[in-house]
Amino acid sequence: MLRAYGTDFVALTQIIDDLWHYADESYRMGHHDDQTEYVAAQLSIAMQIAEHMPFPSVAAQVRRTSALIQNEGYGLMTLFEHLKELRNRVTDDAETIQFLRVQPEFVALYENAHLFGERVSNSFPSAIDDIADAGKCLALGQGTATVFHLMRAMEAALKVLGKSLGRMRGQIGIFNLSKKQFIPTGGKVDPAVEAAKNRHKAA
Repeated sequence: MLRAYGTDFVALTQIIDDLWHYADESYRMGHHDDQTEYVAAQLSIAMQIAEHMPFPSVAAQVRRTSALIQNEGYGLMTLFEHLKELRNRVTDDAETIQFLRVQPEFVALYENAHLFGERVSNSFPSAIDDIADAGKCLALGQGTATVFHLMRAMEAALKVLGKSLGRMRGQIGIFNLSKKQFIPTGGKVDPAVEAAKNRHKAA
């Protein structure tokens, strides 16, 4: 399934920049011990983001930096080196991922998991993923893929319809979609047609 990483990526780069500036200020002000708790908290958030994206190289460097600040004798210059390497790792991992831009007017299609309403989602839970993916494909301009997912979503509704019709096999009538009810009209299916269907299924 396509996932949105833009917000996570911006948050990760912001955390690294904040750590850099915070460490720089601590170095200039001589507040070496004061910044350890803050750095640890920010690195914890960065780790969560890196593992979610996933950015494995960034996650590995965050672990190294976290281990560094657990050592009471570490120096700020060493921390700067770790943060510099962390910036490089973000660049390296970002090159392995292709980011797709969604036009503002299509964001709702991309993010809405219930494009046909929650009533449809609740009635046909097996179709939720395909309905959501149809919206994502449409938002990215992939019309053919959109139709493909909608066809798969229709399978869920057709299976429900098929089960209902199966109970009235051999009869002609009207299926009321809103009431999910088959209403016989008194007619009968031609036996020859029924036999042809059975031969087709067996083939």
